[in-house]
Amino acid sequence: MSAGMAVPAVAAPAPVAESAQETGAVPGLGRRVRVYIWQVPVRVTHWVTVATIVSLSVTGLYIADPFLIPPGGGVMTTIRAAHIVSAFLFLLSGLVRTIYLLAGNRFARWYAFIPTNRYQFMEIFRQAGFYAFIRKEIPKVLGHNQLAAAAYVLLFVLLLVETITGFALDGLLGSEPMASIFWPLRELATPQLLRLIHHLAMWAILAIALFHIYSCVLVDNIEKNGLLSSIFSGYKFPTRLDVLESRDGGADLLALADAEALEAEAEELAHFAAHTPLAPAPASESAPAAAAAPSIGPAGETPVEPCTSAEYPDASIFGRHASTADIPPAEPGLAEPAPPGVER
Repeated sequence: MSAGMAVPAVAAPAPVAESAQETGAVPGLGRRVRVYIWQVPVRVTHWVTVATIVSLSVTGLYIADPFLIPPGGGVMTTIRAAHIVSAFLFLLSGLVRTIYLLAGNRFARWYAFIPTNRYQFMEIFRQAGFYAFIRKEIPKVLGHNQLAAAAYVLLFVLLLVETITGFALDGLLGSEPMASIFWPLRELATPQLLRLIHHLAMWAILAIALFHIYSCVLVDNIEKNGLLSSIFSGYKFPTRLDVLESRDGGADLLALADAEALEAEAEELAHFAAHTPLAPAPASESAPAAAAAPSIGPAGETPVEPCTSAEYPDASIFGRHASTADIPPAEPGLAEPAPPGVER
């Protein structure tokens, strides 16, 4: 096996604490962190696959049993066109997802679906025991648990069968290039057998999809780590202990999540500091109020200190203490009266 296809070793995770309630002995393990699980192409292909399966199922049921009156005609032509367009969109989505089986992150690559050791294989039965109410503990996994991964492998096979038989049936009508590509299959199986396999595969796909929805809702309610929202955002929010003990987690993933959390916190603090005005420094309570704001005279004059009514009894104007600038000037020809206690 080449270096580019090396499979990371997967071993049973060493327990850090017996349960989340015991994490108090190790500070911070119960704190939740944000972990990037599903990449953008994985999420996009997931929802494209969902939409095309619904479209293919509805249009396929109508093609098998036209219920509109009269059958055929323009309605059937439109339904068949929608069925074919949905089939090609589904095929494109499948090709992109297949690329990410080889080029995706640890949660999207093929070894997340195919067990590579005994511990990963036995996880199928541990997860099945949990769903059957035999086991109380759910296996700790950040991405796909192994039972879900096995169901997805079966789903991939069924989708491949559905695609091949669907295009082979389209070739029966003489549509090219399907008529030329799938003629050997039509020689081996009758049209009735191809149609039967096509329909059985569809019902099996819908059954797996139904169980997939049930299991996602169940596990999301138990783990409360954002499983359902992760297929939209790409992120889950497990505890630090869960990241350490998960089969597909580990100390390296926790270190990356902690570093991203610190970086996000630093950016948030910087944003807060940049948009929060500084509070004015409080004035000293012991300092006189008059000394905090000296009076300023008219332009060009020297600032003077505020006076009090004790110094200038006539300077009380409308109940306030005025500065010397508020004292009216002396009448012409009269000497300006001297302040009390000052001799001229």
